[in-house]
Amino acid sequence: MRSIGWWSCLGVLLWGAFAFMPGCGAQQKKAENKPEVAEKEGSSSTIAYRKMEPGEEEKGDALDETAPPSNAKTERKTRSRVVPAVVPDTKPAHPKSHRRKSVKKEVKQAAAKSRVHEDAAPKAPETTAAPSGQDIGSTEPALLAPSASEAKPMAAKPSVDEEPAADEEPEADEEPAAEAPAPAMPKMAAPSESATPSTGTFTPTSDGQYTVVRVFYGTDRAAVDPAFVKNPLYYQWLLYTLSSAGGTLVLASLAFYFWPRRLLKILAGLGITATLLLGVLTGYVATQGKMPGAVATEKSAEAAAYGPDRGRLELGTCEVSIPKEHEVGELESPSVLRLEFREDPEKHVVLLGVTRQPAEEFFKQIQTCVGQSAQKAAFVFVHGYNVSFEDAARRTAQMAYDLKFDGAPVFYSWPSQASMLGYTVDETNVEWSVPHLKQFLTDLAAQSGAKQIHLVAHSMGNRALTSALKELASLPESDRPKFNEVLLTAPDVDADTFKERIAPALAQTARRITLYASSNDEALAASKKVHGYPRAGESGENMVIVPGIETVDVSAVDTSLLGHCYYGDNRSVLADIFEVLHDAKPPSQRTWLEEAKRGLDRYWIFHR
Repeated sequence: MRSIGWWSCLGVLLWGAFAFMPGCGAQQKKAENKPEVAEKEGSSSTIAYRKMEPGEEEKGDALDETAPPSNAKTERKTRSRVVPAVVPDTKPAHPKSHRRKSVKKEVKQAAAKSRVHEDAAPKAPETTAAPSGQDIGSTEPALLAPSASEAKPMAAKPSVDEEPAADEEPEADEEPAAEAPAPAMPKMAAPSESATPSTGTFTPTSDGQYTVVRVFYGTDRAAVDPAFVKNPLYYQWLLYTLSSAGGTLVLASLAFYFWPRRLLKILAGLGITATLLLGVLTGYVATQGKMPGAVATEKSAEAAAYGPDRGRLELGTCEVSIPKEHEVGELESPSVLRLEFREDPEKHVVLLGVTRQPAEEFFKQIQTCVGQSAQKAAFVFVHGYNVSFEDAARRTAQMAYDLKFDGAPVFYSWPSQASMLGYTVDETNVEWSVPHLKQFLTDLAAQSGAKQIHLVAHSMGNRALTSALKELASLPESDRPKFNEVLLTAPDVDADTFKERIAPALAQTARRITLYASSNDEALAASKKVHGYPRAGESGENMVIVPGIETVDVSAVDTSLLGHCYYGDNRSVLADIFEVLHDAKPPSQRTWLEEAKRGLDRYWIFHR
């Protein structure tokens, strides 16, 4: 019995504690019977909430009235249904001011909405006509993003008698209209969003996993045996192996000098292990060679490959894969960090094969390609320093695919060493290639059947192109080929030589010349240190501005590491080139460009 008494007392205590817990028992009943008028603490006024009369029309979102609120959460939901009234109050501010501000804002919005429903007369919805020249069902151009300056629909203004309360904050759309923002920089859309020209240049595979792009080439490189062409990843793995070996040698030397230091000996041991592992992987990659598709193409009698040495002028075609998931401006390649040991056409831009052709067959195929295009056009790309034949072919195919070029894509490859340490050799070879490039351009203009031939050069390749055009300018006008658009991107040419000797001759060989320059080009900054004088591809105080050449400063758009390859991997610059090659728009009609002046000279810059 004693134990039952103790358990009874314990039960009474627990029941009492439960009855007086917050939200339970008596406290809950007290919350349900709260008065009609509740004072809101911490504000300069008290908000009185009254219940709605039976016939009164609700002004907000209707809530379920089948049951009265049973807890604080349900009470908060019903606040949108009450009619607010403001009563002066002098109570001090409550520390939880953030909740007070939120409730006050809700009450103000409900009051304003009530006045609009009660005072404003119902009006028929007005129909706003579409802006002039705009088709409601039309879509934006596939290659450029919509301009940021497009007008927004005007919000309906309140009637005269609807004056806002004195303490009511204006709505966002009631603020005075600000100045129209500058037009947005152009952006290239994904390749799949625009139609592919039907010239036979782009051929999707049967499974649709990648597209084969056919490009034409001219080169004065020495031919090599295709069987000895190394896997491009071999050089990457070799570089990692040599770097690991060098670091390991340093650590081993320090460990030997500071023999008691155990940590150095551990690091040296790890470095030796990493070097051995990278060496094995490098040897494995070296045995892989090219992809099976490329090897099969190279079995033909006319298969070719080209190295860094000088040779004779040869012509031919290349087949390059563009993967289905290609990004505009990207030159997808295998990555050592992703442990990719071979090129895959479904993932990377791969040179599948090179076919050498005699001149007669070469120009016959170009004529066919040009004849199938709407503009009867071709463009020639001349690469820069530290570029192999394979990389030149891949870049040309990527540019033609991203620009959706309707015509024949062509590139000229001079014998660059494709090495960071081969700068001086490249300087010698690019000058040696000038007469060969001159002959190639002359034959192309005479035998391609193209009505428009555009020329694009990059970096050191501008030396070969501008020198060839200068020599062509000395010919009689009847024998001089006339080119359409000439784009000089990041030219690694002496600025003074360009202004005084090259620029006057270029105007005689082209309809329009555009020079792209940047103040963020680290490669040209290094070239300036080597040569001691500014380069023509620099902007800022050394920018080249001469009559007959339209200079465009791209410093505002390039964000790459070296800022040197914006011509092919920057979407905004690609979009600008697209407008130049497709529609021949001058800078004044390319809305993302803004005119700037330096004294009496005029140039163009991208909007920041």
